Amino acid sequence: MRQAARAEREQPSSELILDVRNAVHRYGSYVALHGVSISARRGEFLTLLGQSGSGKTTLLRIIAGLEMPTSIETLDIGGQDVRTKPAAQRDCCTVFQGYALFPHMSVLENVEFGMRVRGVAAGERKTRALEALGVVRLQGKENRRVHQLSGGEKQRVGLARAIVTRPSILLLDEPLGALDERLRIDMQSELLTLQKSLGITFIYVTHSQDEALTMSDRVALMRGGRIEQLGAPSDLYEKPVNRFVADFMGCSNLIAGQVSSLEEDGRVVLDVEGHRFSGRWTGRKAPEKGARAHMAIRAERISASPGGANQVPGRLERAVYKGARIEGMFATPIGTVVANLGAPSIPLGTGVVLRWDSEQAAVVPDDEARAGS
Repeated sequence: MRQAARAEREQPSSELILDVRNAVHRYGSYVALHGVSISARRGEFLTLLGQSGSGKTTLLRIIAGLEMPTSIETLDIGGQDVRTKPAAQRDCCTVFQGYALFPHMSVLENVEFGMRVRGVAAGERKTRALEALGVVRLQGKENRRVHQLSGGEKQRVGLARAIVTRPSILLLDEPLGALDERLRIDMQSELLTLQKSLGITFIYVTHSQDEALTMSDRVALMRGGRIEQLGAPSDLYEKPVNRFVADFMGCSNLIAGQVSSLEEDGRVVLDVEGHRFSGRWTGRKAPEKGARAHMAIRAERISASPGGANQVPGRLERAVYKGARIEGMFATPIGTVVANLGAPSIPLGTGVVLRWDSEQAAVVPDDEARAGS
């Protein structure tokens, strides 16, 4: 994952710019948000991550004023209570996946539109719009029509139209979802550069765990109208609080078993079909002996090299070429285990001993009951 860019970013301010508490929203009998609370600091890049129907876009629309919640205890932007204020009177602006540009207007007119609605004088509108187009590297294209722009250029026009009003918070609803893979990666870098230069709080909605890991200061992973885990990208990746989080964040191996014993150093021993493996407990609550749990081990952490407290015999059944790596599926006494293979790949049918270190394996509580609720 491309997390290096995050390490170079300045830390956001400690000043709270957004405070949402106990947001509840229903569509008839369907509950889209179950008492969600979340906050963001000035200059922070906060990502709302989740599958379709998880509640992330509903939460974003409530913050933007595009949706009125069924009930909410607090909704403050910049210290101001905005629960009853319309979208135009909130210090935030939204960028949508579909750009929402006006095809009959030029690029400049599109960027000026929000200021025209707010009654900004024509001269100031043009000056600020040209400045915003400069920020998103669209100088010289102010007179073009929307149909003359590429997908990436349309996205940048949408960003310019949002930042020209100088909001404290920029809300982005899957803004890169319609772009191809190469352009999406390029735009991720551009968004990070833009956010850092402007110092605006970004609240970013996506279903892509790769985008969330690459771009965010913090990630709120949502499911069924609740926040499953909120923290730094590395926390969700390395320390998932349950099986759902580990699975969503791309962990290849989730091995079911029972907690056999608890160690003083925070590790637990998991019994899997008579085999015992140790790992770090990362669940919210302390583990209980005999409880069902899963060991989460990433494919890149498993090898056939000597070393590692955990080991299991395996036979290579399938190898999948994935460019930078070859992914091997091994038949083992505890089920299929996925491990990254070195190049050249070993022949199919080869027997090996798979090993991994207990410090690189997370043990998480079983959450099947929660998933079905």
